Amino acid sequence: MKPNGRAIGYLRVSTDQQAESGLGLKAQEAAIRSAASRLRLDLIRVFIDGGMSGKLAIEHRPVLLEAVGALRRGDMLLVAKRDRLGRDVIAVAMIERLIAKRGARVVSAAGEGTENDDPSAMLMRRLIDSFAEYERLIISARTRAALAAKRKRGERTSPLTQKIVQTIVKRAANKAGVRAGVHILRHTFCSHLAMRGAAARAIQELAGHKDLLTTQRYMHLSPAAIESAVSLLDVPSVLSGRGDILETVERETGKSRV
Repeated sequence: MKPNGRAIGYLRVSTDQQAESGLGLKAQEAAIRSAASRLRLDLIRVFIDGGMSGKLAIEHRPVLLEAVGALRRGDMLLVAKRDRLGRDVIAVAMIERLIAKRGARVVSAAGEGTENDDPSAMLMRRLIDSFAEYERLIISARTRAALAAKRKRGERTSPLTQKIVQTIVKRAANKAGVRAGVHILRHTFCSHLAMRGAAARAIQELAGHKDLLTTQRYMHLSPAAIESAVSLLDVPSVLSGRGDILETVERETGKSRV
């Protein structure tokens, strides 16, 4: 069946952690692909904005600008929900105006008044955008209140940076009277997990290795790996059908057994 038109997908999460874990992005992509199938749209490309706040103006969101730039007349920018465009009413209105100038439109997989442009649908869109902004302001207010309470209790409120981690590890090493650093600590952590029989995939997840090959460097320490290697000697069928080893040596060297 011929598609009803083209669609460009746009996904956004607010933090780098969400982007790295895939949580949220996977759900959004599933939603827009389902919507594209339901609306019989040809989803030609999906743009992913990882770790990008929805309160930023469009000029500070290069991935969104690229997605808008890929739109042609009659296309649709497909999002899981309207708040993926942003959480500022004015900013979202500007984004929609920019898309409209290209002869395209925004479609939400959740509906949210994006089905058409009649007055009730437009009112629904504005209400949803207002609630998204209100939610952002509430989250911001709660965060400020929580940080103020932590400061009052004398607790750290600054983010855990690489330098802070290095300082903490150095102090602990000095206190224990050993020479250690962050890399040595992580190496030791992975080594002990491997020696206790932890699965390579679990070690990869805990250590934050991007490539499983990095984790597999530690797996030679695994008792399971050693046992499986030794157990190969207990399998009598390994040499079955291959003749006598000494006979094979005779043929290759030309020497006979005494």
